[in-house]
Amino acid sequence: MGKVAVICINGGTWGIIKNLMEKKKLKFFKKIVKKGFFAKFCTVHSSEGEPEEFAQWGTIVTGVTPQQHDFKGRLDEIKVKCIWDYAIKYDKIIGLLNFIPSWPPPKINGFVVPSFSWSPEMVTFPTNLKYELESLKLKKINLPFLSKIEEKYLRKCVINEFNELEKMTTFYPYLKKKFNPDIFLIGFFGPDHLQHVFWKYMFPREFNCSFDIKGYDLVIPYFYELLDKFLSKIMKDFDNIFIIFDHDFKAENPPLELYLLDLNSLLTKSGFLHRKNGIDYSKTIAYSSFGIHIHRKVSSNGNVLIDGEKRKVYVKDGYMKYVLKFFRNAKVGNIQFFKVKKGKDGIIISVNLKLFNRICKNLKRIKIELGNKKYKLVEFFDVYEHSGEHGNEGMFMAYGKNIEKGYLNKISMLSIMPTILHSLKIPMNKEFRKRVLNIFR
Repeated sequence: MGKVAVICINGGTWGIIKNLMEKKKLKFFKKIVKKGFFAKFCTVHSSEGEPEEFAQWGTIVTGVTPQQHDFKGRLDEIKVKCIWDYAIKYDKIIGLLNFIPSWPPPKINGFVVPSFSWSPEMVTFPTNLKYELESLKLKKINLPFLSKIEEKYLRKCVINEFNELEKMTTFYPYLKKKFNPDIFLIGFFGPDHLQHVFWKYMFPREFNCSFDIKGYDLVIPYFYELLDKFLSKIMKDFDNIFIIFDHDFKAENPPLELYLLDLNSLLTKSGFLHRKNGIDYSKTIAYSSFGIHIHRKVSSNGNVLIDGEKRKVYVKDGYMKYVLKFFRNAKVGNIQFFKVKKGKDGIIISVNLKLFNRICKNLKRIKIELGNKKYKLVEFFDVYEHSGEHGNEGMFMAYGKNIEKGYLNKISMLSIMPTILHSLKIPMNKEFRKRVLNIFR
């Protein structure tokens, strides 16, 4: 049935896309609507404390439940076969670009460029591919609304997400020409990250307060427009295309007050992390791929609800006890600021939430002790609002010369991977065969 592209859009929201199409925009999605297949599905959920994306993307590439695949960030810990394990047996060339289940990169017949946002470090397969991609020149993106965005975190978020999209726009033609994959899997995270913080500017009527739009309502639509242009180019290179929105979005009303603790900034101050055009892994002893998000929300009865995520700090061999000591000795006043647990390849870090709830309004005044020095806690935090939150509905779309136009109100997420395997004419077990969607001519 020819070559296949699998496009996963983190937080893709059909309501926004539909609204933009009504305004005569998004040619790619218009084509899918006119000639493709649509189905809705309910999202799957991870174990407590794990990002939802691990459960959902793990299920997309394995065809089994989160309890069965047990993906928690490391690809080599998945307990079952992934889609490329089936494809390799039939001499298919595989490509993964910016996909969550891709680190450490598997050795496949093709290439792996791990997720820019979710992988702890940039290690490609083949290894030298990293240097080839870094030598490519990226275009400077013209963002007409950027000058209006004054808040530090929102500005940084916009620049990061549009730069990531530009990277993929630049990398894709090079990878396509060099490897010409039979099955190409690509991930986009901009919709999720931008909708979390710009949702209220897109849908102000959903919020029971007044605020200045400031032109911030242009950010999310512009990202979808650039994404649509890029997907139009991909469409020309493949016989069948599958698009997956892992979950949609809805209003977080009232918005969450969110504090992002930048662990890498803290590790840089300590001397454990060194930078040179990003993280210099040759000199770095410890680093994190994520900061810690601490959510603080006041309920209608005035009670404060506070939650914080656990994050992993990766530690170079031989330095574990020094890094453990550093985090255990980090104090505000005489109270330990972090809860620390030793993991397989790093340290699991969380924040003392009772302490944080008492001091969060005074970050500019409160100091944290790191080693023999004290720093203002505000140096390590970004403070902003979450006005958009994850919904429970995903979307599966298919388009191609072998695919019938149609619509189903609800499918199982477990049908996605077997359907993609069937499009590649790859044999599978009886259980998978039963789940293949009847969408092919």
